[in-house]
Amino acid sequence: MAPDYYMTYEANPGSGVAAQNGNYPVRFNNKNVWQAGVTSTTVAQDAAAAQWARNQIGKPYGFPAALSNRSKFCCSHLVYAAYKDVTGVDLDTNSFPGFIHPFELFSSPETTVTYLRYLHEVTYS
Repeated sequence: MAPDYYMTYEANPGSGVAAQNGNYPVRFNNKNVWQAGVTSTTVAQDAAAAQWARNQIGKPYGFPAALSNRSKFCCSHLVYAAYKDVTGVDLDTNSFPGFIHPFELFSSPETTVTYLRYLHEVTYS
């Protein structure tokens, strides 16, 4: 196994793009956790998208960041850009033209939820 097999590459305020422990049930104890997978890609393509995201480590956090921007990332934008640039799969649903919201990654016809831990009711206004 690669040394970072259990890592995720995330863009977060303060730290920008960085590697994080990917054990979400432990990291986010007592919180809702969703994980989605892109249905049309192979394991090799997923690995290549992860490598692309890994190569962005050190870039700053930026919200909102236009979909075409590759100099800064917010969380969902990093995932969007990795799949768009590496595989050509477009995860944007156009709910927020020019930008991507995290929940678009779950509502995209290109994805399916692969893990769900639902502990709390989530409401949106």
